[in-house]
Amino acid sequence: MQAIEAHDLDIENDPEDRIKVAVLDSGIDTIVGLDVAYCINFVQDEQDISPMFRDMSGHGTGVASIIAGTPQNAVQGVNPGVDLYSVKVLDAQNSAPLSRIIEGIFWCIDNEIDIINMSFGTPIRSMAFAAAVAEAYEAGILMVAAAGNDGGDVQYPAAFPEVLGVASVGVSAEISDFSAIGDEVEIAAPGESIRTLGWFGTVDLNEGTSVAVPHVVGAASVLWQQNRTKCADFIRGLLVNSTKEIECERLEREEINGIGLLDVEFALEIYDDFAEIFEASDGLDIDVSDLPENEGEPEIF
Repeated sequence: MQAIEAHDLDIENDPEDRIKVAVLDSGIDTIVGLDVAYCINFVQDEQDISPMFRDMSGHGTGVASIIAGTPQNAVQGVNPGVDLYSVKVLDAQNSAPLSRIIEGIFWCIDNEIDIINMSFGTPIRSMAFAAAVAEAYEAGILMVAAAGNDGGDVQYPAAFPEVLGVASVGVSAEISDFSAIGDEVEIAAPGESIRTLGWFGTVDLNEGTSVAVPHVVGAASVLWQQNRTKCADFIRGLLVNSTKEIECERLEREEINGIGLLDVEFALEIYDDFAEIFEASDGLDIDVSDLPENEGEPEIF
């Protein structure tokens, strides 16, 4: 929360402005202080399970806690005031056929979800997968996905142009060694030694681009609830153009530019300035040369 400048936010949550966030993952367990608006399970072999154990791996619950955890439990999320939707597509091994992922995406389209958290990836570029993502984009959904954890090429869906790809940084504010990076990645967030909720509300420490993604999703929901009439491209552009610069030997070595660290506070500060620029350009070829620069330095822990 400190690293992304979200620890001192004074967030007002009007029930009419709540953002619908779908966690496309392994499910979300029933835990005090982690409110879930709706659950759906697409894993046929895991239908007869208790609400206490909807999440057979703990992955989806951990992701959800970063987005919307409350002071009632041990993990404070970025925005507890979202409407959280558990869309279970990953099984107990955190795996799924692409057909099930696609089914989950179309469910999100049909149910007018605002943001989809996709903390998973595959090296396979499927035409059907690409078509589902494109349709979700056309429906006005902001999709945020993990770059990948093998240090290599950016995985799908993060590699699709319609999706905001997220890399991981560690306590030194440098890109994590395990994080995939590439031109498809536009933003970074904390992904090492991250506190997440586990079974029965216990606390785990997790790492990976999977846990970097929900920081960005939570931030996106904070920005979007400022004005529900804004579009997904506006929120994405605001997130990317408000980041802190990351000075990292790996980025220089691989000649990759444009991956900055998420900064929620600065995004709120330049909200009106960016809105004026975005509206003047109709969202196309945005000239941000007159936008205030984020001169803050990433904090070291």
